[in-house]
Amino acid sequence: MAFTAKDIMLRVQLVLNDAGAVRWTLPELRLWLNDGLREIVTAKPNANAKTVELPLQKGTYQVLPDTYVALMQITRNLTSVDASVNKRAGRAITTIQRATLDAIMPGWQDPAVLPYAAQVVHVVDNQLDPRTFFVAPGNDGTGTVEAIVSELPADIGEPVNPLLIDSYTATVPLHDIYRTVLTDYVLYKAFSKETDVATASQRAVGHLTRFNDALGVKMSKEAELNVNTASRMA
Repeated sequence: MAFTAKDIMLRVQLVLNDAGAVRWTLPELRLWLNDGLREIVTAKPNANAKTVELPLQKGTYQVLPDTYVALMQITRNLTSVDASVNKRAGRAITTIQRATLDAIMPGWQDPAVLPYAAQVVHVVDNQLDPRTFFVAPGNDGTGTVEAIVSELPADIGEPVNPLLIDSYTATVPLHDIYRTVLTDYVLYKAFSKETDVATASQRAVGHLTRFNDALGVKMSKEAELNVNTASRMA
């Protein structure tokens, strides 16, 4: 179920008792909402998971486009049906540990040992840098794979009338389950602004704790159910 920036702002204003946006302006709330979107995807990459066609660069080392935060899984090769952009499923791709591949074939990154090809057999994800990965054999620069990636959410843009809450009709690019989480993040930022109010700091910490706990609980449950998630979260 989709929700809008206005939905978040109304909830935030209700808690802040600031329906007129006097102390916390709507443009401020929009900025914090955008910050919250990025924080959610940073903490929990599959919050904005997308299945995409990913063209490969020549060689074993691959880097995701800037719009993607992390690689989650590569499932299969995609091959052209004809000269059009339509693709069809190709060979399945298996994930392999770097240490295992290095032990079996130490020269796997050398095209003289393992020639480059259009089809990928194995993928090695990089735990130290989730935006990069390796393919074996190295690609010849013509391959395309189907990948599940974490995409950086698009910012909620400034509306035509930024001082009118009814103008904030843009859809938030996350599932409805993150509505409360995002509200807590905006409230954390709002109360952090109140440095001259004794209880504001405590309330800010409370909302940040709820934000972190909500994401942490979700990640823990997924780690129990999904081997790929568990390895990435370890």
